[in-house]
Amino acid sequence: MTTNNITSYEYNNEKEITNSKIENNSACLLDLCKIVTILDIITVGALIIVNLLKLILKYS
Repeated sequence: MTTNNITSYEYNNEKEITNSKIENNSACLLDLCKIVTILDIITVGALIIVNLLKLILKYS
């Protein structure tokens, strides 16, 4: 059975580093999410317009 000789200071330090990395990554992800959401809205809008035009041309 092995024992880990890690002090609580080292553990807390590692935890803080990990938390700050997660916060930085989530900030980047939030910005990306905003951009992707805007692009999704534009894409869906374009698809709706194209389909409406197809219907109008089909039945006119």
